[in-house]
Amino acid sequence: MELSQGHSCCGSMEDTSVAYGAAEEVGPFRIRPDGKTLYLNPYAWNNCHHVPQLSQLVYQRNKGNQNPVINSKGFLVGNAVTDDYHDYIGTFEYWWTHGLISDSTYKIL
Repeated sequence: MELSQGHSCCGSMEDTSVAYGAAEEVGPFRIRPDGKTLYLNPYAWNNCHHVPQLSQLVYQRNKGNQNPVINSKGFLVGNAVTDDYHDYIGTFEYWWTHGLISDSTYKIL
């Protein structure tokens, strides 16, 4: 696959930049050493359980186990969708702290 302008290679199901998503996350593609072409990532999110489901399973199986097979200390979900109220608050706060909306607009929201 040739990597050119205009292609979207999201690394996650939410939102990701083309370069970071394709190269660093668990996206569907990896960059070949030539820096111009891609290959399919066998460990991509779309090839296995979604990470939160897998994390929950590991957590449940580790409870009470003194010697767990996967010694996980915890998990964090990025870009999570919770509910409209909390999702909007986060969006509005992001806009405000990045100077995209005024203080007065932020107070109204």
